[in-house]
Amino acid sequence: MNLYFLVEGRSTERKVYRAWLKSAFPGLREVQARDDMDGDTFYLVSTEGYPNILDRIDEAVGELVDNPAIDHLFVCLDADDVDLATRRQEIETRLSAAVASTGLRELNPSASLHPIVQDCCIETWFLGHRKMMSASPQDPELRRCWERFDVRSSDPELLPNHGATTRSAHHLHYLVAMFRERKVTYTKTHPGPVLDGEYLRELASRVRATSHLQSLRALLDLWRGLGAQLP
Repeated sequence: MNLYFLVEGRSTERKVYRAWLKSAFPGLREVQARDDMDGDTFYLVSTEGYPNILDRIDEAVGELVDNPAIDHLFVCLDADDVDLATRRQEIETRLSAAVASTGLRELNPSASLHPIVQDCCIETWFLGHRKMMSASPQDPELRRCWERFDVRSSDPELLPNHGATTRSAHHLHYLVAMFRERKVTYTKTHPGPVLDGEYLRELASRVRATSHLQSLRALLDLWRGLGAQLP
């Protein structure tokens, strides 16, 4: 099995997906070149943001033509302030056009393409760790966030914007405060404990037990179907 990941983020997604893949699929090894994907590997490319990721889709699909050993292409990006369905359709449209222009279905008919949209951003997923979120916050900023919307009991994907420039910015602000309460630092370049396999397993357990984090569920269900070691 060979998995190709095209991720939007300049730093966070690259580190998180790499760490989570190693935890969920311990039998896969990471390779640094597409041509080295020859069995039980994963290959991860950061596109350095949106809309760059859109422009990289054609090339990635072409690489699946050049190397028919690649079984799956995952295109992972944030919805941000755009409706999830709208963002997903945007990616599906670009993938369909790339498939048609490259002849992928004739040259690598078994390849599967997976648009993964983080609703609204990858930090939204991280807010789903119920044990990390204090049941009675003492940090003043975290308490203000919690009083408006408790991510322990309510779906983080429904968290509205409370005064930040964007909804994604508010989700990041909330997460930083949540970690600060636990004496942990989170930044986009140093995402800290979210890289741990236990963090992923806790998120997977919440997805199993609730109807929350549907965009994360889409990813984890695909991974489970591929044999991932997840709750």
